[in-house]
This record gives sequence, C-alpha cells and structure tokens, in this order.
Amino acid sequence: MRLTWGKRREAEATYSPSGGLQFDDDRLESRLVWIWSAPRSGSTWFLRLLTHPVKIPDKKPGPDDYLGFRVPKSWPGTLRVLPIPTTFIGFHFDPVVGETGYTEGHEPKSLRSALDNKVSYFFSPMYSDVWKPELRRMILVRFNRMIEHARDEYPVDDPLLMIKEAGGGWSAPLIMSLFPSSRMIFLVRDGRDVVDSQVAGSSPGGWFYESAIGRSLSAGGDWDPERRAKLVRNRSHAWVGDVKSIRQAYETHDPELRRMVRYEDLLADPAEQIRALNDWLGLKRGGNWLDRAIEANAFDSVRGKARGPDKIYRSASSGSWRRNRSEEEQRSMSAIMNETLVELGYESG
Repeated sequence: MRLTWGKRREAEATYSPSGGLQFDDDRLESRLVWIWSAPRSGSTWFLRLLTHPVKIPDKKPGPDDYLGFRVPKSWPGTLRVLPIPTTFIGFHFDPVVGETGYTEGHEPKSLRSALDNKVSYFFSPMYSDVWKPELRRMILVRFNRMIEHARDEYPVDDPLLMIKEAGGGWSAPLIMSLFPSSRMIFLVRDGRDVVDSQVAGSSPGGWFYESAIGRSLSAGGDWDPERRAKLVRNRSHAWVGDVKSIRQAYETHDPELRRMVRYEDLLADPAEQIRALNDWLGLKRGGNWLDRAIEANAFDSVRGKARGPDKIYRSASSGSWRRNRSEEEQRSMSAIMNETLVELGYESG
C-alpha cells in the first residue's frame, strides 16, 4: 500500500537512531569537549595541558595501541579526562578539493557542498533527517568503544572526552550541529604565526615535508621563492576559511557550552587559562596538579633534538612571522588575513 505524504512523515517520526545503544547517548554527548582550531595553533600543547598526566606519544603507535595515549605507571589516580587527537572525520566524510579547500570568498570547496543539490547523493539534504542522526550515532559508538578500551587498562570514571580537531575546520558547522549538548572550545592563534609555522614545516627539511604524507604532497619541483610565496598565499586563504567555518559553528552553539581561547593568552598565563577552563568543565583539580601540568608540558621540557625551527615543536612564541617571513610575504599575508585578524582582536599587519 502506498503511503500518502502525511502518513510517510508520520512513519519517519517514529525513527529512533538511539535504539539499541548500550549506553546513554545523551549523557555521552554532554561529556564531549570539541577543540577546533586551524593547524599549527598550539592545539597539541593545549590538549596535553588539559589532559595531564595522560601522555600522547609522538611516535607511531604500536599494533596493540587502541587508545592513542598512555598514563604513567606511577600515577594512581582515576582518569576523568581522555584525549582524542585529531579524528580527521571532516577529511573523510566531507573532503575538500583545491590547494586551499576554499573558494575566493572562503566558502568550503567540499564534495558535499558541490553535490547537495543532487538528490541521488547519499548525503543529500533531502535525506538529512536520517543520515545526520546515524552519523551522530556512529561517532558516539566509536567514542564509547574508546572509553571501554580505556577502562580495560586504567581506572576511568565518567570521563570527559577532549577531541582535538586541528584541521577539517570546514566540517565544524555540520559536526557541531550533531552535538548541541556538547562543549566547544575555539582555539585561536594569530594567522600570520600559523602560516609561518606551516610554511616552515612544509619547506625542505621541515618536519611535515619529511613525513610520509608531506613527501607525497610536496614532491616535485624546485623550492624557489615563487613556490614558497604561493604556499604562503594558499595557507593564508586556508586559515581565513578555517576560521570562518569554525566561527560559524561557534556562533550558533549554546553560549553556555562554548569558550574561545587565544593561544597568545595561553602562552602568557597558562595557569589562569587552564584554571578557568577547569572551573567551566567542572573538573576538581588543585594547584599542585596545575603546576605539574604546566611544568611537564613546557617547551623547555621537550628534548633538544625534537625542537627547533624545522621541528614539530618549533618555538612556542608569538610574532615570529615578523622575523621569518620576507616583506613581500608579510604584505601577502596581511592582504588576505587582515580583516579576519582585526575581527578576532589582532593588530593588522
């Protein structure tokens, strides 16, 4: 029997994406803390501060590593915060194209945005009433399994999940719309320092250039001034696009469940910034914990060979772009980023 439009809508209303789950999905959603930023905004340091004494290894994990972190054997406490480094879900669910991933107007150039007027497209907006709840369900099931694995190794008590998304900013509006009861932190850094760090890492000898993915993306061609200048322009456009997308998600999220943190403020007074976030997150942590977290994750504590101008641990400073970028590159960055920088409270170039 063919259903009328009204009957079909009534049938759709009975659909329940939470059916059959072995955990409280609403409770788990409320324990998610999303940290969104452009790449090279200090997000790894920030995550380590928030999740101390958990250690996030720098090296490739072993075959039995189901967590992506470890806890010192000498620490006897209960884990109430678990780190999740970048999930890359935006790159896979909603991939972008082009050298920046954005149009000249800094709108995402994603596969989903290009196909959203095609009804046969699997993730068509015409069918978002079913695929959005299922995407939410899949993400929650994945995170819940991580908690289960963590409980196999450590004492874990109803943890907060700190999810660092340093990349994939174009997907922030969609992802955050799926989790309105979660918390959101927008980590902001001066885009000129962000681009300066990205260019250094992508240059020959840099940490990203020498990585497997970096070699595949950077292979071929001479690394001449014009190529570097082009990278500066592309990365500047990408920073503006990431910030615009993340801000869109931030501004539509519940004000009580969102916070904006400036990297420069975190660098100047990490104790004050982390203490305020602990209060907001309802974490009972004393001064001793805070002192240890800051000391253990200080730039000076990084092994000498692991830090430097071309390393992933680069300088832990602000304003380096003025020393490292040529006058022409500085003008190029400013022309692209000035408006967004001023909107975020930074001085124009």
